[in-house]
Amino acid sequence: MAARKDDVHPFLAVAAPVVLLLPLIDKPFHMDDTVYLWVAQHLHSAPFDFYGFTANWSFFEEPMAQINKNPPGVSYFIAAAAALFGWSEQALHAAFLLPALAVAWGTYLLARRFTARPGIAALAATLSPVFVVSSTNVMSDTLTLAFYVWAVYWWVEGIETNSRARLSGAAVFMALATLTKYLGITSLPLLFAYAIAQKRGIGSWAVHFAIPILIIGAYQWYCWRMYGVNPLANAAGFASSFTAEAGAERPSYLSRFMIGLTFLGGCHTTITLMAFALWPRRWTVPILILAFAGACILFLAFRQASSAIVHPDYGMSMPMRVQCILFAAAGIHLLFCALYHLYRERDAGALLIFLWIAGMFVFSSFVNWTTNGRTMLPMAPAVGILAARMIPPRAKSAALPVSVPIGLVASACLALLVAWSDYAMASAGKRAGEDLAKVRESLGADVWVQGNWGMRWYLEGAGAKPFDRDNGPRIGDVVIQSSNNLIYPLPEELRTLEREPIFPVFPWLATMDRRLGAAFYAAIWGPLPYSFGRVPPETFYYWRMMPRADAIESGPDQNSPTMSAPRPR
Repeated sequence: MAARKDDVHPFLAVAAPVVLLLPLIDKPFHMDDTVYLWVAQHLHSAPFDFYGFTANWSFFEEPMAQINKNPPGVSYFIAAAAALFGWSEQALHAAFLLPALAVAWGTYLLARRFTARPGIAALAATLSPVFVVSSTNVMSDTLTLAFYVWAVYWWVEGIETNSRARLSGAAVFMALATLTKYLGITSLPLLFAYAIAQKRGIGSWAVHFAIPILIIGAYQWYCWRMYGVNPLANAAGFASSFTAEAGAERPSYLSRFMIGLTFLGGCHTTITLMAFALWPRRWTVPILILAFAGACILFLAFRQASSAIVHPDYGMSMPMRVQCILFAAAGIHLLFCALYHLYRERDAGALLIFLWIAGMFVFSSFVNWTTNGRTMLPMAPAVGILAARMIPPRAKSAALPVSVPIGLVASACLALLVAWSDYAMASAGKRAGEDLAKVRESLGADVWVQGNWGMRWYLEGAGAKPFDRDNGPRIGDVVIQSSNNLIYPLPEELRTLEREPIFPVFPWLATMDRRLGAAFYAAIWGPLPYSFGRVPPETFYYWRMMPRADAIESGPDQNSPTMSAPRPR
């Protein structure tokens, strides 16, 4: 489809998200980056035995095949980048600009098949908080999306041109997406449904699905032979096992639906910020009012069923309530856009977009172990194409509606703010490692670190050991806990405070802080993907273990953010 004169230049559409990421290229390693880095380091010595080692992620030593509920694809990418450029944050984040660039370019090419404004589609997909934040990490998400969008692009091209080579290429990309993150397997039913709608039946194209099925099957067999695990079944069974381990109440379907909406609206902001360009003028305000009213009604019901999400020590402040409603209203608006677009267009492209968005929403809200921004990310290209397709053509004008650039710029600014907040939290973990390196010898004992995430990388690099509930610590040792991380309870009578370094974070916006309900990486932390409010600094407590430290008892600690550590997902 020929691009309109009022579309964005392809260079700008592809380069803009990368330019946003450049100021964050030295972001410290964060969240589950640590696990992927461990695997990448191991690959340098055992390239075919990716999970052939043990680690301590949940307060006890266990095989990596049990810890990491993801395939090793991104760790191979990290290992290759590190072999070429080293292990520094700058080097690896620079390498991860390539997947971000591939997503933007793939979205542009795919959008050309469905809209005359592919540049707008690419920007609407990538200038969102979920894309920018996810692309500042070295986890599997952006690389998976790169494979995913190129699988969709080559499949659409192959179906429309009856090209076996393109269909085969798409099939390989489906397999690569799955071997980077198991969520990639959803590309198979999505593209099967698109082909059925486009071709009005099953044809020889269906044979190409044998390629990803055989590759994924071979990977399954290899993992079973090497580690005695069925990786897909292991990942699928994690949600119920995590709930049981944590001793937590399983959120109700209503809670999960409401949280899914808040994450959907908060992660993909472009389409709502462009709303005045998508609808006829007389419709826009009523539609947004109805979305807001629906969010208010759902929130009133959600408050009665939110005990499994909202921490009882903090509750829901007024700012949290307002943000829940606004984000949920944006989520309702996005789903309504996808449904209305399907009703209006009734073509294979509209069906592809709707299934892509709705499928990821259902997976993230009801299937995954918890709702998070990472599982909302894969729908980004579909959201961008939907936005571009809904902008009505203007035959007499070559200028875009002013609300389009305003919405895109506003979303980009918000995305950058959220990403800087996440950067600040990651920096606190790195500064804690630097602080420990300065005082390590003066402590005069073994140092153990509780919690996970990026701070583990830096604190262990400074000489700390991972806290082991079975084999340590001993009397006189020091245990480090963070005010905003996963901890194992230490009875008060067995500890005395040795040090209390404090590190500032972004002062009025958080991505992971249970006190504000911010939970970009796991909704067990709260109902919002990010939260505006007064953010407390990160405090690291150095506890000296007193006599009878060998009598540490497990059990809930009402002052702890959570009672168990989730594995990366």
